[in-house]
Amino acid sequence: MGDWDHVTVTDGVDQAGRLPPALADGYVRVDERDVASRIAGLVDLAGHLPFVDLGNRPHGTWQDLWLAEDAAVMALILAERRNLREGAFTRLMERDASAALLAVVDLAFTIESWHLRLRQARTRPGRELCRRIEELIASRLAPELQALVAFAAQCRVPLPGARDPGHWSAAWQGKGVGTAAAKNEAAPPRQRLRRGFDAMLNGIAYLQWVCRDGFLECARRDDHEPATALLLTTLDLFDAVAAKLDQFTARHNAFYYQDVLGTRRRAAEPARVLLSFPDAAGQVATPVPVDTEIEAVWPDAPDGARFRTDALAFVSAARLAAAHTLHYQRDPLMSPQHEMGFVTRIRHTRLPLGAAGTLERRGWALLGGDPADVFAGTHAAVGLAFTSPALLLREGERRLTLRLALASPATLPVTTRAAWQADIGDDVLPRGPLEGQFRARLESDPGLLAGIAVGSLDETVQFMLDALRPGEGRIGEIDAQLLPDDPLQALFLRIAMRVARPGRERGFSVPFGRLMARLMLGPDRAVPDAIVDEIVDEAERVLGPRPKGEAAAEHPVRKLLTETRAYQYEKYLKDAFTLELSTAEGWLAVPELGVLPLANAGDPRPGLVIALYLGRDAPAIVPHAALAEAMGLPATAPLARLRLAADATLCAQTLLEPFLLEEIGVDVEVRGVRNVVVANDQGPLDPAQAFQPFGPQPRLDGGFVVGAFEAAKKRLSALTLRLEWSGLPLAPGGFETHYAAYGANEPMAFTAKVDWLDEGVWRSLPRATSPLFAPVTAAERLPSAMAIQIDLPPSSTPLPAAAPEAAFVYGVAARTGFVRLRL
Repeated sequence: MGDWDHVTVTDGVDQAGRLPPALADGYVRVDERDVASRIAGLVDLAGHLPFVDLGNRPHGTWQDLWLAEDAAVMALILAERRNLREGAFTRLMERDASAALLAVVDLAFTIESWHLRLRQARTRPGRELCRRIEELIASRLAPELQALVAFAAQCRVPLPGARDPGHWSAAWQGKGVGTAAAKNEAAPPRQRLRRGFDAMLNGIAYLQWVCRDGFLECARRDDHEPATALLLTTLDLFDAVAAKLDQFTARHNAFYYQDVLGTRRRAAEPARVLLSFPDAAGQVATPVPVDTEIEAVWPDAPDGARFRTDALAFVSAARLAAAHTLHYQRDPLMSPQHEMGFVTRIRHTRLPLGAAGTLERRGWALLGGDPADVFAGTHAAVGLAFTSPALLLREGERRLTLRLALASPATLPVTTRAAWQADIGDDVLPRGPLEGQFRARLESDPGLLAGIAVGSLDETVQFMLDALRPGEGRIGEIDAQLLPDDPLQALFLRIAMRVARPGRERGFSVPFGRLMARLMLGPDRAVPDAIVDEIVDEAERVLGPRPKGEAAAEHPVRKLLTETRAYQYEKYLKDAFTLELSTAEGWLAVPELGVLPLANAGDPRPGLVIALYLGRDAPAIVPHAALAEAMGLPATAPLARLRLAADATLCAQTLLEPFLLEEIGVDVEVRGVRNVVVANDQGPLDPAQAFQPFGPQPRLDGGFVVGAFEAAKKRLSALTLRLEWSGLPLAPGGFETHYAAYGANEPMAFTAKVDWLDEGVWRSLPRATSPLFAPVTAAERLPSAMAIQIDLPPSSTPLPAAAPEAAFVYGVAARTGFVRLRL
């Protein structure tokens, strides 16, 4: 036992007892400054040490000897603490604007002192840095400083002699002063000071970036003065020892990044660059074989660096015009997108390009900030645009329906149950045919193969064949009930979910998402209970069991498989898309869309129906030449742009991904078109005025012709003429009562034959005649309004898309687009 009599044990409540020894003054003093900061500190210290020459006379300080070295000047630049300057300037702005102005001038004087020292540079990096400083002063700093000097003169703030820019180098006396002064004149005083200070501080940041590599090159030269070389060697030795002993920052980083964030150190990788050859010419690409060594020189490696090609490359006169990236986000906390492996958001990034068409070097913030001129994280405008004469909708109440018919890839072997069983005969487990089917389906969907991720294509096929159960190879009734048009696809996706490994969530979610895409885009069919139970079991095996206390019916996978199609569309897809139509002023965003399965329109193919309504007050939907040119589409018809919505409940990208767009159908219904062309046997009529449709003296076979340019551009199925008659008999019973006074006792039924002009020929329509007035009883008055319904043959020919409206007149040259009523 030791002697503890001299030890005082406290209860830890006093200040000394609460302070850990490691935090006590003098216990540990971490010094992890870099070489540049140490050199800058020595230069500052040397400024306090007088220099005595050989004649024992004072001759300045030792700092002058140090600053003859380019590396020392660069060290001063690198050691400049911009954050301290920022804090001091902010405090001065709050207390004394005059002192803040002098602080800006002092900051400019610091840059000028670096410039003067580097004008005597002996090294290539030093001369290059001097040139960069002169360019910076002339282009950015001098105009701002001279504007502030003029402002100081107005405010009568004196500048000390050494701080007077009039005594500085010629670089500060350049052009552009008038422009900056004019800008400052209109700005408030504090804003003038802030702008000048920011210009100086940003200039220092730029110089620090420029001289970072040049400093190391200068410091490692072998032609220093003996005293300087000895001191630099001592600093190198000190750094080597400190790197072994001072592990504070390294241990702190390891704790934060490895223990807290869970990241791991990644091994170094060879640098990869995009090489641009400025002198490349000619249209024929020149091949560059694998393992070709290329020597390149650029700002990061002014002395050159060697690169070796790891793939066959080609050099041509092509230049990079734009660089964009798409990032597909999959949020694991969003259900049911997570269970289906669906993309939750798509983000777009535009990378900045230099003048030569190469990617510019930019500084990236550590935790995800965006560099200048880069727009990251914006919603990606993913969708399609098309043009159609059917979109010409200029007036009235307009209902528009888009039918998007989808199809499986051409390489996908769609097989019905009957055809499959005929191919395999009596084989209970047809491994050979199934292997070919599974392989073809995986090859047609690389995303599915990557999602399953159990091995190569051959290995995945073998895993799926081994997972087959007895009798499944013949396609059971449940698969035929699930996907009647391709039941083998139902079996294929069930087996793909079966081979997913626990913990590998996308191994289940991707094939399940493919199945849900087929179900959601097809007719509303009930999923057999056996398949529901099987898929839910696979989900719990791969994704993990559901939380305790959650009812079985609440499992998200079970809910997806048992929900009705109408419910799913209302819940997930009603806000999935945005639709814009072209107007004379640009794009018109449709405020509300209806989304339905294509099966609701009587089409058995997978697909969607997008429905919308435009009221009478909505702008006219017309062609727009500039928008069409930007999209590479003809400007002869209006445009439509359908895109994925930014804040949709469900991002439809993965829903549509397994399919190809086979057909776009456009159906329109318009009520209230008044821009019409009318004529009779006597010539053209003015529809804005009251007129006699069959002339002042109607005769048998006399014609009344009506046409509308907007309607003539479409393949019409039906149209309705709404006539408003005037001067009709007022007595009940209509024409029969009216003409009874003249001795006419037979029924008075005025009808007209209906013809349609098609390819320059009048063709009689199936409904031979149509009444011109509404039928009434003896007790009813004759209404003035009459609607004549006309059904047109599907073979009717519309006007060409490029046909101008000025040419749409009725005459001997008319070809189509007119209907005729004949008495």
